Amino acid sequence: MNRLWFSINGRLPFKLFELHKQYGPIIRIAPNELSYTSSQAWTDVFQHRNGHEEFPKDRMTLSRPLNGVYSIIGANRADHSRFRRLLSHSFSDKGIREQNPVIQQHVNLLIQRLHEHAGKGSQNMVDWYTWTTFDLIGDLAFGEPFNCLRDVATHPWIASIFGTIKAVPVVNTFHRYGLSSLVGLLAPKKLLQQRKENYEYAVAKIDQRLANESERPDFWDKVMIHNKEGKGTGMTRDEMISNSSVLVLAGSETTATVLSGVTYLLLNHSDVMKKLVTEIRTTFKNDSDIDLVTVGKLEYMLAVLNEVMRIYPPVTAQPNRVAPRGGEIVCGKWVPEGVCLTSGPLLT
Repeated sequence: MNRLWFSINGRLPFKLFELHKQYGPIIRIAPNELSYTSSQAWTDVFQHRNGHEEFPKDRMTLSRPLNGVYSIIGANRADHSRFRRLLSHSFSDKGIREQNPVIQQHVNLLIQRLHEHAGKGSQNMVDWYTWTTFDLIGDLAFGEPFNCLRDVATHPWIASIFGTIKAVPVVNTFHRYGLSSLVGLLAPKKLLQQRKENYEYAVAKIDQRLANESERPDFWDKVMIHNKEGKGTGMTRDEMISNSSVLVLAGSETTATVLSGVTYLLLNHSDVMKKLVTEIRTTFKNDSDIDLVTVGKLEYMLAVLNEVMRIYPPVTAQPNRVAPRGGEIVCGKWVPEGVCLTSGPLLT
C-alpha cells in the first residue's frame, strides 16, 4: 500500500478500514509503521501509564508551522502541559458559563438568518454551520467575530483553513522523504499560498489581541495574565500564533462538520428525528430557555451527537506516536523502539 499517496488524496481512512477488515486489528502500512483498531491500543499508546515511558509524537507526521514553533498538537510533553494548563480554563465548566452570552448571541443570529432565508429556497446548511462556528471561534479567541452571519458571506480565512488542511499531508510527504527543501518548488502553489495566508491571518489576529487590554473573557485572557507576571509560565507570541491557528480550526471546521453530519443523518432517520424533537420540545417551554448550560439536560440529544461523531468523525486521524526507548508492549505484542504507531478506524 502506498501510504503517502492515500494520505495526500484523502483516502487513507477508507483504505485502512478496508485493510483492517481483510487482515485484522494490527497491520503494517509502511516499512516502519503499524496501524491498530483495538481500543487497547489507545490505552497502551496514548494514555499515561505509571512505570512506562511516554510514546513521543512522530515528528515525521507533523507539519512544522511556518514560524517554526509547534502548537499544542505537536509540542513536546513539557510545552503541551503548559499550553493545556493555560487554555484549560476556557473549556472548563466555569469558563463555558462565562462565555455563554457570547455563544448565545451567535446562535440567536443563526436562527434569525435562517428565518429570513427559509422562504428563499433550499439552503446549504454546511455554509450556515461554518459561518456560525467561525464567528463563534473568532469572538471567543480574538474578541470579535468574523461577521460571516452578519454579512451572509464566507470569510477569506475559511478558504485558507481548508487549503491548509489539504497542504499538510503534501508538506509531510516531502518531509518524510527528506525533501523539505523542495516543497516550494514541487508542492501545489495554491495550497502553499493558502497555508501562508492562514498563518498571516493568525499573526494579525494575535497581534491585535495582544494590543487589546480588554478583560472580556476569551481564550487568551489567562495567557496574557501569565505573560505579564513574567515567570515563563505564559506563551511567547509565536506560541500564541501557532496555537491560535489550531483553535480556529478545531473550533470551527470540525464543529461544522459534526453539525452537517447530524443534520444529514437525522433527515435520513425519521424515527430518531421524531424522538429528538420530542425531547427538546417537552424539556423547554420557550426557545429563550435553551442555552449552553441547559442543553446538557438533553440526554437523548447528547447520545445522538456521540453516535454521529462515532460514525461521521470530523477528524479521521491523529499524529502518530513512536515506540519509546527500549521498545514497548502494545496489545500484548512487543514493538521495537522507533516504530511508528497509528490508530486506524474501528471495525464497526
